[in-house]
Amino acid sequence: MRGPTCLVLLGQHDPLAKRLERWLLERGFEVLRAEECWEAYRCVYVSRPAAVLVATDRLSRELRDFVQTVKRMTALPIFLVSASANAHLLQEASTWPLDRCLPWQDDGSEALCHLEEALEGLAATSVSQLTYEEEGLRIDFRSMSVLVDGTPVHLTPTEFRVLALLVGRRGWVVTHDEILAHVWGPEYVGDRGLVKLYIWYLRRKLERDPTRPRRILTRRGVGYMFCPRQVRQDREGASRQLEATAAAPGARGGVLAGDGRYLRQDSAATPP
Repeated sequence: MRGPTCLVLLGQHDPLAKRLERWLLERGFEVLRAEECWEAYRCVYVSRPAAVLVATDRLSRELRDFVQTVKRMTALPIFLVSASANAHLLQEASTWPLDRCLPWQDDGSEALCHLEEALEGLAATSVSQLTYEEEGLRIDFRSMSVLVDGTPVHLTPTEFRVLALLVGRRGWVVTHDEILAHVWGPEYVGDRGLVKLYIWYLRRKLERDPTRPRRILTRRGVGYMFCPRQVRQDREGASRQLEATAAAPGARGGVLAGDGRYLRQDSAATPP
């Protein structure tokens, strides 16, 4: 295999996960180990791996929701390896959007053979980015530490999970329900007040002026977006261009639409 291929290993069966991790490392894969679904979400969105492996001996609703969400939002292949793959488990797993379900029997040599075959066609990816740094903000996803202008900022685990999700999908709007499902679980979907509260916590700790945020922006009625510098500069440039167009000699009056478009008014259609 040429170059490291980044994989996320969600290990809910510890002995099996450890063996799989050793086996993958020996073959030149870069492995990001996660013990909980929220950790695996973070790895998926931040590191953009080539595939997800799930090592488990029991299926759960949380795990099913994780698989369905990742499949709905990405094209990543997901492989499940089970140490107790009985008929009931295999039947249940067959209803999930998995690319492969590999029963681990005896020493697991047969499962490893099939797994090696499944992973062989994956394209090599660059080494995962485990830090994010821009305009005085530095986030280390491995140690879950944050610096603002060189000063350590304490975030609770929940605050960090919200931040990691937004940064991992920077430049895109993340809906209220997506945040709730990824951070708190699907049973919290609909509780927008909870998201709003934690966004305020993050703004107080990360923004120079929390009442006029520049990093974490609100898309009213939809959700929130972490706005990197390049996106912010593009937006500010577009706003200046609109202002210049409106102030140009002979320009007709207009209004700025909610999506940022400048709508010119036809004077003939304007009532006297």
